[in-house]
Amino acid sequence: MNFIPKFEIKKLGALVVLVVLILLGPSLQTQSVSSERKDSPIGLVVYCPLQSEKETPFDFERTLGLWYKRYKQQKIQEGGGAILLVSAPYLPKTSDEIERLKKNLGAEIIFTGHHSLVPKKETAIPSDKKTKKKKATKRKKKPSTPDTNTNTEQPEKLTPKPDDSKPKVETPKSQEQTKEITSKQEEKARIAKKKVSSSKKSKKKASKLSAKQQPVIPPGILTVKEEAGLNFIFYSPSLESVQADEKNPSSWIGDFKIQFSKTFESQIFHFLLAQDPSEKPKEDSNPIAEGLSNFKKELSDTLPSIVLLSSPRALRFFNGEYSFGCGATPDSLKISILELFFRNGRLIRINEEVQTLNSKESNKSWILE
Repeated sequence: MNFIPKFEIKKLGALVVLVVLILLGPSLQTQSVSSERKDSPIGLVVYCPLQSEKETPFDFERTLGLWYKRYKQQKIQEGGGAILLVSAPYLPKTSDEIERLKKNLGAEIIFTGHHSLVPKKETAIPSDKKTKKKKATKRKKKPSTPDTNTNTEQPEKLTPKPDDSKPKVETPKSQEQTKEITSKQEEKARIAKKKVSSSKKSKKKASKLSAKQQPVIPPGILTVKEEAGLNFIFYSPSLESVQADEKNPSSWIGDFKIQFSKTFESQIFHFLLAQDPSEKPKEDSNPIAEGLSNFKKELSDTLPSIVLLSSPRALRFFNGEYSFGCGATPDSLKISILELFFRNGRLIRINEEVQTLNSKESNKSWILE
């Protein structure tokens, strides 16, 4: 009988192992790649309140707030998140309406106007104080003339106790003491100023990084918000900086580049949203879209961006830039959501999804207290 040699059996075994590895190689690679993938779906909901005082057919904001809580929980379970943005450039940043939207609706980002209500009240108060102080000083100066005469007589009564030479010797000592006291006070004031300046710097950094505590964004200030481990940039220029003529070009893009370059040194950004605050934005030649395209050529080629319009409009891609309008308005029960799908921190898909809210009069309402 012819037996197979041992070395041939080893060769056959090695060949079988190689064939198995070749057949199972792609499946093993897909499993390793799928384990390393991190998918993060982000839903962006933009709400534009009505400028007029028209009554809505039902409590739209209450329904929107309840719906958004449920929607965000769903996105978090999928490994992502959601952001509720309110666009109200006609309202001042100190308006009571802004506080109401922040508390009742649960808005996380609020674009406001450049004007404010506080400076009017603050400027009137110090002006009254100054006039009162001036009047008080004038009244004190009039009776002060006879007091000077009485003060000149008083030293004659007090002179017999000390000698005439002593006050001359004590005056330089008192001056030295006052100098020492003033120098100590100046040192304390410098230390206090340093502490205040350092606390202000830390507050500014915290306000840029944490938009959850201070969601109100006035025009011209770049804000970064973290959601599902991704950094989103929000920026809204003022109306004056957007308007451009032949003599005066638009100045918003220069300010934006400066702020971006400062924050870009310490952070990695994944998405940019810039608002067009004009009431009737241009469709074809949008100045915000043109500014963003020039900005990407100079500073960041890979940063995805979108232009937010102040009026409702569907998602559009024109000249290399996306634009999107308000997705939630009290006039309609339909909500257009901007769906952003990130994989390992990179945006791979963007689309628009439409959902419908149920009203209170509906028999099948999902609203639960």
